[in-house]
Amino acid sequence: MTRNIYQERYYQKNREEINRKNRERYQNDPEFRASRKRIQAKFRQTERGKEKQREDGRKYHQRHAVKLKNRERIFISNKRQNPRGRNCELCGREQNLNYHHWTDEHPEWGMWLCKSCHISVETFDRGYLDNYPELKEMIQNESSSNSPSSRS
Repeated sequence: MTRNIYQERYYQKNREEINRKNRERYQNDPEFRASRKRIQAKFRQTERGKEKQREDGRKYHQRHAVKLKNRERIFISNKRQNPRGRNCELCGREQNLNYHHWTDEHPEWGMWLCKSCHISVETFDRGYLDNYPELKEMIQNESSSNSPSSRS
């Protein structure tokens, strides 16, 4: 779809307003957003789209190479050593370990965990377990008041 000279002039004159309205529509209209995502996905499957993705990746790494390398170098060098060797610091199992840390600013604040402990700790850190004790007690109370032995 090509624009004629009048459309191009109109766009150049009103670019900011047009882009603002398009951003607003993208944010507020799920149908429009879904159609844009389908169009983008289809484009990424084309040869031109694949080349665009590769080019964008190269540009990103060129722009951020120093920052990415420094962040990785600093993070790896500042990880705490595992006092338990190859064993999980929580359960003690000897497995492949992941380094769990809670802030990138202090990579030394972390622990070496097996996969199941790492998932549990991530769940806890995100606050998903905050209401578990109350919910557990509520369910136990509900089921004990509805049990056949309590009805007699």
